[in-house]
Amino acid sequence: MLFMWMFAAAVVVVVVANAMNGQRVNASDRGDGRGSLRRISALEIAADRGPRGTSRAGLRYYDVALGAAVAFAKCGTSALEVGCVNPAFIEHLKWIPHRTCVSPYFAGYKALNSTPSASSDDAEVDADDGTSYVRADFMNYDVGQRYDVVVCMQVVEHVRDPRAFVRKLLKAGDVVIISVPYKWRDCGAKCSHVSHDISLRTMANWSGGLEPTQTSIVRERGDGAARLVVVYETTARA
Repeated sequence: MLFMWMFAAAVVVVVVANAMNGQRVNASDRGDGRGSLRRISALEIAADRGPRGTSRAGLRYYDVALGAAVAFAKCGTSALEVGCVNPAFIEHLKWIPHRTCVSPYFAGYKALNSTPSASSDDAEVDADDGTSYVRADFMNYDVGQRYDVVVCMQVVEHVRDPRAFVRKLLKAGDVVIISVPYKWRDCGAKCSHVSHDISLRTMANWSGGLEPTQTSIVRERGDGAARLVVVYETTARA
């Protein structure tokens, strides 16, 4: 498990080093036939991926998810995050020009100074981070296009019909990155999870048997909480 995290973290380090050395990313690696060349700069994948100023800042699974985005969507031009905080995680995908966050509300996490972070059903959304925020229930939302990458982090365990939810995620993007608690027991009102003890077998059921391209089990420092980060390349099934 530690090796999986170290590998994903290494992807981020390598890309940063390559960018700083001026090495280029070939868009033809994505298989889209465009063949143009571009760079991902070190500033585009800056550190501290978790919600800034909150108890979730610095959690490892954010790094793993970002590493997956760099590895599998390095030439993407559109990104969708489903269920997010303000600011959204996908603001860190700065090499992607078109970024959208869809959520019925913009969740808040406990701030480091013990005051609530700024988010609720009525919270104002910071529109200056380059991300378009849409307040909507994803299951009722008309996606309207296919995105290069879709990200959904720590959301599926909260929904009533996770199978339908995951399958809609898979239809929305070429690369889909999902994180869920890994084999957590029912933690009651503290977590408000609908699904518990989520494993790779659970994800296989929810995804309709689509085999993931990459799976990572990420254990956090301190409390040792484990999360599963799964990457699907849906174009492989098409």
